Amino acid sequence: MQEMDTKRKDHLPKFVTLETAVQAFGKAEDTAKQEAAGQLLFAAVNAARLAGADAEEALTFASKRFAQQCLEQEQSGIQVE
Repeated sequence: MQEMDTKRKDHLPKFVTLETAVQAFGKAEDTAKQEAAGQLLFAAVNAARLAGADAEEALTFASKRFAQQCLEQEQSGIQVE
């Protein structure tokens, strides 16, 4: 997988880029999907960190928004999958 330069010392690990993780997830066989999903999540959190965002706060916000949208769909009679 392609790695990104984190501008850190050489002895620290380099991180997989978000783009590379997305591509790997899309190409992964069923048996490797879980590992690829983990790499994808890790890369997304790292991208958020590098952008100065709090990944946990962002996920909490997105989860609340998703739950609200599901509730609104259920109340309007739209089936939620």
